[in-house]
Amino acid sequence: MLMLAGVRQLSAGSRMVMALIGGRLVYRLALYAAGLGLLAFWGPTVFAGYAGAIGAVGWLFALTSSGPEKAALTFMPVGGGAALERLFIRLAVTPFVLLLIGWLVTVLVAPAAGIQVAAAALMAGVGCSAVLVGLYRIHGRPIADVLAYLAIAASYGLVLALAVLAGLSVHGVLAVLIGCLLLVDVVLLVGLLRRASHERPTPAATKVALQASVVLGVGELLETAATSVLYAFLAIAGDARETSFFYVLMIIAGSMSVGWSYLLRLARPRLVSWLATASEGTGRALVHRMAAWTCGPGVVLTVGLVLVVVAWGSSRPLALAALVVEVLLYFAITAAAVVLESVDARGRHGSAGGAILQFAAVAVAAWWFIPAAGAAGAFGALCIGCLVKAAVLYRISAVVED
Repeated sequence: MLMLAGVRQLSAGSRMVMALIGGRLVYRLALYAAGLGLLAFWGPTVFAGYAGAIGAVGWLFALTSSGPEKAALTFMPVGGGAALERLFIRLAVTPFVLLLIGWLVTVLVAPAAGIQVAAAALMAGVGCSAVLVGLYRIHGRPIADVLAYLAIAASYGLVLALAVLAGLSVHGVLAVLIGCLLLVDVVLLVGLLRRASHERPTPAATKVALQASVVLGVGELLETAATSVLYAFLAIAGDARETSFFYVLMIIAGSMSVGWSYLLRLARPRLVSWLATASEGTGRALVHRMAAWTCGPGVVLTVGLVLVVVAWGSSRPLALAALVVEVLLYFAITAAAVVLESVDARGRHGSAGGAILQFAAVAVAAWWFIPAAGAAGAFGALCIGCLVKAAVLYRISAVVED
């Protein structure tokens, strides 16, 4: 009977994980489909105003969501962490509210800049949603995550229909999306505030949580920045075909990386709880092994990739091979980074330092790789960046072990 109950519990957990992934998948599909639909209806000239505004502020999503959500998933599952919930709620809501106010003021004072500020508010609104649903998952109510992202996905279907049927402008599309996000976030916020602990965290705990919210957001923010650098170098190279091919490949790589990052977020609370009961040094020893496993095969694959780039230059098969290598390396280093970040403050700072060096390595490698191999070179630069971070994680865990 106990075994049967355990199987049923595991099955229920698996179904919920699939539902969570399904909600995010529907959201992504709706986002891409709405973009393609708007492009087809508006044409490239009008659509460029929408795509340019969104693309210019995409980093705001990582800035407003990644750090606070990761910090909440790291601190709240352990003893005394519930007192920090209202702090994380404020971190999620404040940027959205400030940009909403800024957008409304801009519409009145300088309407010409309204589209750019609206896009920024939209990104902050999605970031707010990500943090709030993360808090729901911590409370054991993951269905809120699914419903929220299905609602946001529906809003993209709504704006596409309004653009086609009612001639909605770029600014109008952004305004409707912001309104839908505001409704979703208000509903999430009301539900959280009803259940959030009224216990006040100590000043020391607040300081640590705020520092962690900043440090834990560095990695994903620099990932976004690194992609921007790659597009910049591709633009300088001046081969539109390579830029377009890289865009298509990045949709594939980006979808897999987003999905993997989300799975790691789902696993983080249990990982934190396990590390809290494990013996001292267990987490760092695990990071040390994971980084070593990454560096070994990773160096072989990346060196082989570099040699082929030098010999053959740009090619579609080479770009696909580089994509596969980069995704595998990304999966490995992000998993190791999550473990290290869950250990202590030193681990979190070490992971952030590794992300900074990773970004620098990508930028330097892209300077040489992209002119030589286009899209393949761009993914080769990402591979080198992954290896640099793996080496940093290996070194940090080795130093602490000694």
